[in-house]
Amino acid sequence: MSLSPDGLVPFGFITRAHGIKGELRVYSQLADLKSFAALDVVYIEIQKSTPRPYPVEVFRIQTKDQVLLRLKGINDRNAAELLAGVAVWIESKWIPEPDSDNYNHHDLVGFDLHDTQLGFLESIKGVLELPAQDAFQIYIDGYEVLIPIVEDWIESVDFDAKNITMRLPNGMVDVYVEGYSKRDRSKPPDEAAE
Repeated sequence: MSLSPDGLVPFGFITRAHGIKGELRVYSQLADLKSFAALDVVYIEIQKSTPRPYPVEVFRIQTKDQVLLRLKGINDRNAAELLAGVAVWIESKWIPEPDSDNYNHHDLVGFDLHDTQLGFLESIKGVLELPAQDAFQIYIDGYEVLIPIVEDWIESVDFDAKNITMRLPNGMVDVYVEGYSKRDRSKPPDEAAE
């Protein structure tokens, strides 16, 4: 999860105004939006400036990834419409510590990625939010390899060891790095590539 210099974490972004009283529809990828029902202040980042605090007057969950907010100082639809597309931040104290039952894919950046057949692949460098689904970004032999994040493929996540083990389809890595699955893993990587 990315963290801003002033201790804030991204909550989501404003998609549009809702109604005539200045309510905002906010999209968020955070898990379990019900846990944020007592949220008392959000921070709005207008034109890449330092996020400014706004007290929350109303917090209503609409869907699993959308909430309606009414913020103090935003009193009509015209003011709300000006905020479409703007980032919404919250204080990091609202985010629970990740564990194997409660985590966001971004929490796994830096973890070592293992496959049940191929063993250690590489450390996760990033998570790409693609139209079809998110993907782990790793680099093998200088090639970018995108591993689709399919929950059924995830065998285990170990937060203490910072490891994730997946059961990837045969040939998944070979699409990016020719012959990778046929390498002799008993030799160090430099010798096996020869």
